[in-house]
Amino acid sequence: MDDFRQKYKKPFIFFVDLMGVKDIDSIKFRLKSGLENSIKEAFPIKNFANMIGDFLSNLKLSVSFESSEFSPTISLESLEYVDSEATIEEIFVSLDNISAKFPTLIVLDEFQDISLIDEAESLFRNAFQQMESVPIIILGSKKHMLRDIFAMPSSPLANFGHDVGIEEIEYSKYHKYIAERFAQKKLKISESNAQFLQNIMQRQPEAINLLCFEIYQGNQGKTIDKQIILRALDQLLDQRNKRFEVMLYSFSKAEEKILIAIAKNDWITKPQSKDFSAQVDLTPRAIKMNIDKLIDKAMLEIEDGSIADARYSLSDPLLKLYLQRFR
Repeated sequence: MDDFRQKYKKPFIFFVDLMGVKDIDSIKFRLKSGLENSIKEAFPIKNFANMIGDFLSNLKLSVSFESSEFSPTISLESLEYVDSEATIEEIFVSLDNISAKFPTLIVLDEFQDISLIDEAESLFRNAFQQMESVPIIILGSKKHMLRDIFAMPSSPLANFGHDVGIEEIEYSKYHKYIAERFAQKKLKISESNAQFLQNIMQRQPEAINLLCFEIYQGNQGKTIDKQIILRALDQLLDQRNKRFEVMLYSFSKAEEKILIAIAKNDWITKPQSKDFSAQVDLTPRAIKMNIDKLIDKAMLEIEDGSIADARYSLSDPLLKLYLQRFR
């Protein structure tokens, strides 16, 4: 989005986070709030009416100001249905109108959650069809659900767009980033130790940054070795003890058994095999049912590969290490 802003003089960026939407009404509310925020960000206050009135022919725009701070409140309503929320179609018609004059980018985050709502995929398909010349970026943290939305032949959005994989950051580039941050407290770390740190955090940026911050907070003017890294990791896991226990308490006994067993093995293939079934004391059918639940909850992920050799692992490297050490 920052690149898009720099590239164009007057860009219009529509961003919506769809995580946890429960029904069509909650989707409409998120989209409406996103459009209101985008309008507020893109257009000068004094020119609201003149600049965007023509683009919202299907929506009623209301603008009010708080007396304490000169900050506008934007509100959109449907013209077709008095005092009702704007529909998904109306919002995308407005976006299409705006895109005719202003370079427009649409970003929809955690898009996979719409798949749990009846008719949502069809409504978005109809909306996307009218946005032929507008770039649309769709993001999601549950890859298997995104694949179902865009790859299954029966899906309304089958074959829409093309996939862009976000690859792991190169070891050397991440080492350079870590070293630059550590230098503020005269800390040094070799490339081999930075690689060790990245590997134990499964090369996930969020987890790497959490561990690096723990090291940064507790050290000054040192060369960071594996002992310091592991000590900081122990402190980080200790801080998250209660959080992990509350999380585990929310799972069934079967789900907890499976999480612990996969963590102890680092990763598994063939979860319905006799060996794994014996480890968790569950039938293959129960294992499949509970693994599907854990994947839908984003607790497990499947590495790409054929069905026969697909690897199942915990999504959160800190939870995996916690289970390995304390369960």
